Amino acid sequence: MQIVLGLLTDAQREPLAVRVYTADPATVVDQIKILQEQFQVREFVFVGDRGMVKSKGVKALQEANLRYITALTDPQIRRLLNQKV
Repeated sequence: MQIVLGLLTDAQREPLAVRVYTADPATVVDQIKILQEQFQVREFVFVGDRGMVKSKGVKALQEANLRYITALTDPQIRRLLNQKV
């Protein structure tokens, strides 16, 4: 089982909260919702690695109307290169 550490900082990069949870995308969405409510956060961007933000994770984040940043996989990069993107 993968354990994930989440760090929330303010605009000056001062830590506000740290959360520990499993790498289940549904758990991540729940944790984000808790932080949004606790800190009245209106804008939020989740940054996750490729193992975290795959099709199941993307679906969970999109269904929760959350924005996210992740890395492209090797096959995705090769496909874009082949398309001359």
